[in-house]
Amino acid sequence: MMANRSSRRTFIQAGVALATLCHFPQSLFGESMGARDELWYDKPATRWLEALPLGNGFLGGMVYGGVDTERIALSEATAWSGAPAKGEVNAEALPHLNEIRELFFAGKYDEFQRLCNEYLPGRGKNFGTNLPLPELQLVFENTANAASYRRSLDLDSAIASVRFRRDDTVFEREAFASHPHRVLVVRLTASGRCKISFRMRFANSILPGQISVERDTLIFQGHAWEHMHSSGRDGVVLQIHARVIAAGRSVTPESETIRVSDADSVTVLISICTSLNDADPASICREQLKRAAALPYQELRRAHIADHQSLYRRVSLDLGTSPSFSCCLATRALHKALEDGTDDPELLALFFQYGRYLTIAGSRANSKLPLALQGIWNDGLASSMGWTDDFHLDINTQQNYWPAEVTNLSECQTPLFSLIDVMCAAGRTTAREMYGVQGWVIHTVTNPWGYTAPGWGVGWGIFVTAGIWIALQMWDHYTFNADVEFLRTRVYPILRDAAAFFLNYMVTERSEERRVG
Repeated sequence: MMANRSSRRTFIQAGVALATLCHFPQSLFGESMGARDELWYDKPATRWLEALPLGNGFLGGMVYGGVDTERIALSEATAWSGAPAKGEVNAEALPHLNEIRELFFAGKYDEFQRLCNEYLPGRGKNFGTNLPLPELQLVFENTANAASYRRSLDLDSAIASVRFRRDDTVFEREAFASHPHRVLVVRLTASGRCKISFRMRFANSILPGQISVERDTLIFQGHAWEHMHSSGRDGVVLQIHARVIAAGRSVTPESETIRVSDADSVTVLISICTSLNDADPASICREQLKRAAALPYQELRRAHIADHQSLYRRVSLDLGTSPSFSCCLATRALHKALEDGTDDPELLALFFQYGRYLTIAGSRANSKLPLALQGIWNDGLASSMGWTDDFHLDINTQQNYWPAEVTNLSECQTPLFSLIDVMCAAGRTTAREMYGVQGWVIHTVTNPWGYTAPGWGVGWGIFVTAGIWIALQMWDHYTFNADVEFLRTRVYPILRDAAAFFLNYMVTERSEERRVG
């Protein structure tokens, strides 16, 4: 079923780097390697699943760590195709509902199935999907062989790093997604002067759009349009602004690129915004970059780390130590040893913290939307399938948030509760139009606009318990926090009205009467 195939991609999708890691490296630069809360590799990523995930609850970046070309696959939680729509419930569902039930009770399953197929599926022609955004690429001019390569993701600081040597120069990069300043930050430095030269560009976009340059800022203006899950002309407007701040030499705007020449250090700030809820992407991107650019890099870095650690450091996990968790072994080697039967409690503890890291990176209290099928990261796979990169309520969204309360990340559930409010309001109409009852109902999938009709396939789309199941996340939040006001004003009305739906939806099962007669 769709839930089983896609659930593997929800909670750990952005960082399956644990399963795609590299070989045994040599010690480099004389430093200690392999911190307890660090994933590290001795080769650049060659595909999306190997890249390192960054996120601030809104925008996401998958960092490849390339030597000749750095690639950062961008995504944003609200980059959705589609639009609110009417008529998503089949108008013939309610008139035929009793007939469908009677056929089932009478054991006339072929006729029952025929009417189900004809009258029950929803109409999700403009349902939409979250879509992947272009890559930001830094194409370097120095392509000499690199030595002593290392890339890593420090879970405690939420910083992805790359380090390598070319000749007598050590090049370093840091990247992080700042929640306080709502930008993705990339910092490039070198041990020698005037060593950093590259062209910055957008690449590999599947979205219609235009690229322009304003002095030191590269701009992508586009639309989240696609034809598989929506009309091809509906979707949010989006903008990506990437600003270069270089110390040393020149920043030169060119046709659809920006060239940096002979710099000592460079900071790239990336802002992404969409028009969801009538936002103005251009003005928001400019304002976010203006505020971030006014601060020194180290101040941006300190604010980011403090914000991330206020959540991440709430929980530690000690499962014991093992000889295999060596500072000299890349994460791939540790994972391979675990596959081969080596006991490694430290790697298991690392994986636990990696799950918490992804929850923090993908879902914050002020996120506009909760974690979707692939979190906030998107490689274009689910969005190009028969299903979509949406909110699957037949287990996937629940799985995304099961760790939140038990790992002390309670407020990370807040955007889910906001979407439940939207679903509850829209689900009242579906309960009335499709089943002729009070209360609210939602089925297998939903989108940012609160789609509550059945899915467009009977086999997977008719799942009336999705709403009450996802609403249990709110009950869990109450049981962990004992917030009586939250229970009274938010949880109780939703659970009460979900119960009202089921009390009215249920009918007496009459097959026993038929057998007796």
